[in-house]
Amino acid sequence: MKALMVLLGVTASVVAVWALAFFADRRVEASPPVATTPPQHLTLTVLNDSDQMAGPKLLLRPGRVVLTIVNYARHAHTFSAPGLGVEQVVVPGSPIHPSKTVVRFTARHGWFPWFCRFPCDMGGTLYVSSNPPRLHGPLWANATA
Repeated sequence: MKALMVLLGVTASVVAVWALAFFADRRVEASPPVATTPPQHLTLTVLNDSDQMAGPKLLLRPGRVVLTIVNYARHAHTFSAPGLGVEQVVVPGSPIHPSKTVVRFTARHGWFPWFCRFPCDMGGTLYVSSNPPRLHGPLWANATA
């Protein structure tokens, strides 16, 4: 039993020395903290009481996000993205005086569905990539720094 303990101790020492030698000359470049990068700004627009939208597919980079939701509809909505921990009520507006609701969150790599919890069938997807493409058209909203 004593020999086994000595063998385990020697093995652990050899592994520790090997790990130190292997990783000693490796340089790890730390990415800048998310908090130091400026937030990205996006706008999502509810066009009317029929719950038609502009820009339900959101393209952004990982990091801080400021999403402004402009609501021309006379009823409330929600912006719910459970994968990002986001849940925000969007207050009602009107065709003449739309409401503006600001949602702040931090996005990480991946794609995340978002939806309205009320029965309106509104929803879309947040696509988060370090190098998102610039897509145009009524379905897409691109982040700006």
